Amino acid sequence: MLRVGFIAVLLTVAGMLARRAVNAPPPAVAPGPPPVVQAAAKPELPPQPVEKIRKAKIHGGETFVAALERLGLTAGEAHTAAMALRPVYPVERVHPGHGLVVTFRDGRPLRLEYEVNDATRLRARWLDSGEIRGILHTHPVTTRLAFVKGKIESSLFAGILEAGEDAALADLLASLFEFDIDFNRDLRVGDSFRLLVEKQYLRGEFSGYGPVHVAAVTNRGRTIRIVRYKDSRERPVYFHPDGRSVRKMFLRCPLPFMRVTSSYGRRRHPVLGFSARHNGIDLGAPRGTPVKATASGVVTHAGTHKTKGRYVQLRHPNGYATHYYHLSGIRRGVRQGQMVTQGQVIGYVGNTGLSTGPHLHYGIRHNRRFINPMSLRPPSKSPVPASGMEAFRAHCDKVFFTMSALAWMGDSNLRRLIAPDPVVELSNREQAGDMPLPAGPVKGFKLNP
Repeated sequence: MLRVGFIAVLLTVAGMLARRAVNAPPPAVAPGPPPVVQAAAKPELPPQPVEKIRKAKIHGGETFVAALERLGLTAGEAHTAAMALRPVYPVERVHPGHGLVVTFRDGRPLRLEYEVNDATRLRARWLDSGEIRGILHTHPVTTRLAFVKGKIESSLFAGILEAGEDAALADLLASLFEFDIDFNRDLRVGDSFRLLVEKQYLRGEFSGYGPVHVAAVTNRGRTIRIVRYKDSRERPVYFHPDGRSVRKMFLRCPLPFMRVTSSYGRRRHPVLGFSARHNGIDLGAPRGTPVKATASGVVTHAGTHKTKGRYVQLRHPNGYATHYYHLSGIRRGVRQGQMVTQGQVIGYVGNTGLSTGPHLHYGIRHNRRFINPMSLRPPSKSPVPASGMEAFRAHCDKVFFTMSALAWMGDSNLRRLIAPDPVVELSNREQAGDMPLPAGPVKGFKLNP
């Protein structure tokens, strides 16, 4: 009995100890290093293609193929590209100074761009198949009609710059009046000019001049006006308001800019030292200045002479002939029997023969007798036919009215009088001077293209 009681007491004590062990806090564990977390492995990316851009300018005398080879294409790649792009653009006509860009990817050509002009680019791409595709991309050019006016204090060139325009406008204006005015010899201080000209803009920046629609130059108190109009063949040409063509049989001068160093008539020869008749005029100009044929004709002489130096002589219709002496060189292709056109370059100013400095001796003969080139008044060519004079006069009224309106009125008022196309730009709001205003409004006016 006592044994049973003892066993019961032991079981009770063992249960109490077991419950205390369960409720006791776990023993303290010494801190150890944090568990290492293994990062997930990233998938390996393929290597990125490497692109390289190479740029160059076309060299003088360089071909398209040679330029591509210089940029890194193989001879075969360059010839293949030229053949593939020829239907898009005649790559054999690349111009010196124009840009060429080739993009390579991993050493192989990918893209190509050639600067055709300011507005146009030839673009090409190599496809994965090896095919080459090219296009011509042209940026849109905005054209605005501008009124320009100025006075001449020293030269036409300086007057154009003073009016805020580009020097190229001076060359354009001089070429239009070259039959009537020698801008180097005839100009006087106080002469003036005014004109309507198209100005072209590319990507918002001025890029050049278009045609002049009407112009007037006042020289020594005499105002000469010209108007752009279509002739019987629908070609845009220039006429005077009375229907006479601006073009005449002879240009006023064979040089663009010059000075008269010796006049026509008797003079003391600067080399020989005695007085003799000078059958022409001497025009001083820098060596290499282009010499133009003052009239269309046939080359009768082109060679070298002891006193004339290198020279060219031309025969013209109606018994006229012109002489050009002391040239530094004769233009390639100008030879005896060759036809030349008015304004064509036939040689270059030099100092050959009996000469004391770079100049051009220019002479004119009529019926085998020399005449003074500065007093020649050649007839005009192809005037407006009588049947078209009424339409021509109406066109003159419109363009002269527009030029006067641009000078006298603001842009907002002008838009009520002329068609909104082309855009009008007021580059000078001063008065137009003595330009007459025709009676009556101009409705729906657009300039003759």
